[in-house]
Amino acid sequence: MLKSEAFLRLLLLLTLAGNAAADHGEMQQKFEDLTVQYEALPAIALEPRAAWAYGVTPKRNRGVISLRITRPDSRGGTLPVEAALQVSAKDASGNTAVVTMRPVTVDESLIYVGEFDILNRESLTLDIAALPQGMEKPLELQLQRQFVTW
Repeated sequence: MLKSEAFLRLLLLLTLAGNAAADHGEMQQKFEDLTVQYEALPAIALEPRAAWAYGVTPKRNRGVISLRITRPDSRGGTLPVEAALQVSAKDASGNTAVVTMRPVTVDESLIYVGEFDILNRESLTLDIAALPQGMEKPLELQLQRQFVTW
């Protein structure tokens, strides 16, 4: 199985287990030859195998963000790209919390995972700055989500 297929299967599990009230799905953004795939959802929505792989304890008051950076390889597949990450979560009142990201290897894919506090029906803006190895300028992304924890 290709590395990208394994990652996409894991993301599919995460998405299917995710917020039933809204279809968020995985986000993807391209920066020249790099692709950044990312998703955020309530930790309680993680499928048990995905939670175990990520080292996350499913809780209603916790959110999870996952992020993966890849570049194409010479055989039509993808290669993982290491990066320094800075992620923050901001609520509607402007309160900001730093999200600590940690690397996780799943089926030879490098995925960065972070956890943060959430409230039911809370909307958060996640600001992401990723500095891939060998680059001088960070890639900047923003993700907005409402977290429904039932």
